[in-house]
Amino acid sequence: MAYVDLRYLYTVASMAVLVVLVYLVSGTMRRRLSGLQGYGRLVYLVVLAMTVGLVASLAYAWGILQVFLGSLAAAGALGVVVMFGILPLMTDIISGVLIHLDRDINVGVDVEIDGKRGIIQEISLTRTKMASTDGLVIFPNRRFRETAVIVRTATPARHRAGDLANRA
Repeated sequence: MAYVDLRYLYTVASMAVLVVLVYLVSGTMRRRLSGLQGYGRLVYLVVLAMTVGLVASLAYAWGILQVFLGSLAAAGALGVVVMFGILPLMTDIISGVLIHLDRDINVGVDVEIDGKRGIIQEISLTRTKMASTDGLVIFPNRRFRETAVIVRTATPARHRAGDLANRA
């Protein structure tokens, strides 16, 4: 039979009791406060604050607070790690949205970026494909934010042809 430290068992049981108490107190508080007015409401809130203080003291005495704060710190650290992991992806997505909103950069536009010149073939949320003399070049969208982009044509060739036909 595996050895289980009783402190962990007490902590889990205490946390379960605390969750049930919070649920019961919040439900009771909603019902009681709806019918009270004036000083009765104030007295009830003071008694409720004292009860929460007592429950917090018991939680501290049982070690629940240490487990909770440790879990909270671990979740915060994990959140920071995940944030740094998805930061390039989020930067590409935000840049992709901004590229879609930019009227000068569209499919069919002749651009130069990072010393490579070509015609934009496809713009997605995370990357842009450009046909150049070297072949198909794929840029992450953040490159449009990080480097200078030279737009050789202000509008795509097919749109310009359509505009000229509509004017005539």
